[in-house]
Amino acid sequence: SLEDYQGQIVVLEWFNDKCPVCEGIWESGLVSKLVTDLGKLETEVVYLAINSTANRPEDDVLESGSEFIEDAKVNVPMLMDYSGSVGKSYRARTTPHMYVIDAEGILAFQGAISDDRRGKEGKNAETHVMRAVKQIIVGEEVSPDYIKPWGCSVKYKKDKKEGSEQRSRGPHRGPGH
Repeated sequence: SLEDYQGQIVVLEWFNDKCPVCEGIWESGLVSKLVTDLGKLETEVVYLAINSTANRPEDDVLESGSEFIEDAKVNVPMLMDYSGSVGKSYRARTTPHMYVIDAEGILAFQGAISDDRRGKEGKNAETHVMRAVKQIIVGEEVSPDYIKPWGCSVKYKKDKKEGSEQRSRGPHRGPGH
């Protein structure tokens, strides 16, 4: 719960270890550098990876996500959100999709991790997260507070509606055809 981090700046990253965009930013060292740089600030900042992936069995998602973070040698907790309730409440759309919450618990920034969509700058890319956190620390208004996120779509669990039937994708043929 965010209440556990009251009085601290919190960074949330929607994460999927099978997403090539997430793989790219983690393997380039960008996330590791960001977490390290956030840790050097005089204000305590908490970084959480949130995994709302539900297109594979839950145990597989938990195991592979945990192994990926461990292999990356980045010491951040991963919240398992298999139901997607947390992701949907934040309206997380992509992996990664970043959120920065100020010490009062107010959403200050959401969107892309950086403008380096192709990963050419690697770990040296300037991140919107660090900019937003620094603006919060010095008491500035976070601007911009939204930058369209990019990456893979969050793989939410498909909702099955009661009483609905699956329709075939092929052409519909009526009686007598």
